[in-house]
Amino acid sequence: MKSITTELSDIIKDLGLYEEFRLEFLRKDFRTIFPPPMGEHLYPSTLKRGQLLIIVDSHVWLNEIRLHKEEMKKRLSGYGVESIRFKLGRVFRKKKGRPAPAAAPVNIPEELIDDVTLKIKDPHIRESLLNAIKSSMQRHPKGI
Repeated sequence: MKSITTELSDIIKDLGLYEEFRLEFLRKDFRTIFPPPMGEHLYPSTLKRGQLLIIVDSHVWLNEIRLHKEEMKKRLSGYGVESIRFKLGRVFRKKKGRPAPAAAPVNIPEELIDDVTLKIKDPHIRESLLNAIKSSMQRHPKGI
C-alpha cells in the first residue's frame, strides 16, 4: 500500500508538474540559499529537464556569478538542478509593505456585550467571541 505522499508525487510527475513544484520550493528558499548581496541580484526563472535558468540583474553580477557556477550547482542539487544557465534581465524583488495603519478603537454596543456575557459562560470563548466581533467591526465599520 502506497502512502498518500507517494501517490501525490506520482500524480504530479504524471501531470508533468514535478519540476514546477521543485522550482516553487527553490524560489521560496532562494534568499536563504544565497543570502544578500548575491541573492538580491538573482532570480530562479525556469527549471526544465534539470536545467535552471537564473536571471541576473547586471553585467557585473553576471560575471561574478559565473565564477561561482559549480558551487551554486552543488547548493541547488537538492532541488533537482543538474545544470545552470544565466541570463541578463530584470530581477523582481518583493516590495516591503508599509506597516498597517493603527486601527481606530472600536466600541462594541453594550447590548451586544450583555447578550454575549449572559449566554456564554466560558470566559475564554466569551473573550474570543468579543475579539472576533471587534475585529469584524474594524474591517467593516458600518456592518453592525
